[in-house]
Amino acid sequence: FLSGEMIENYDRTKLFDHFSSTGKSYKLHDCSGAGERVFACVMPKIAGLSCHVFIAAHETVDSALEVFTLCLTKGKRVDTYVAFEGSLFAERICDVVLEYSMTTVENVITAAASKMRNVHLWRRLGSEFVSTS
Repeated sequence: FLSGEMIENYDRTKLFDHFSSTGKSYKLHDCSGAGERVFACVMPKIAGLSCHVFIAAHETVDSALEVFTLCLTKGKRVDTYVAFEGSLFAERICDVVLEYSMTTVENVITAAASKMRNVHLWRRLGSEFVSTS
């Protein structure tokens, strides 16, 4: 779901270090423990459900992340349908939650990758600019 350009230079360790140092700007909370790094993102209510998305490193695949979504259902069923205002179609609540979760993760990672790339470019090119002036 990430474009090839962003994923080419993917380094999970650098990404997680970036999340640790600037996670608040992405509304991420570091909830790491037991040797694993895990970050939680609170999403707005989806179909009346409070949801949190957890991002962690995949155990065996270095280039992959594990994404978990936890919803506070308060006894509501997530396999029912919901219709949004202005839409002619109804969608299953669990499908809506999944779509919003993945969109949230994609937006966070894309923003972080962009910021990390800008910092990298500034360090490389900015140092040359400062030394020539």
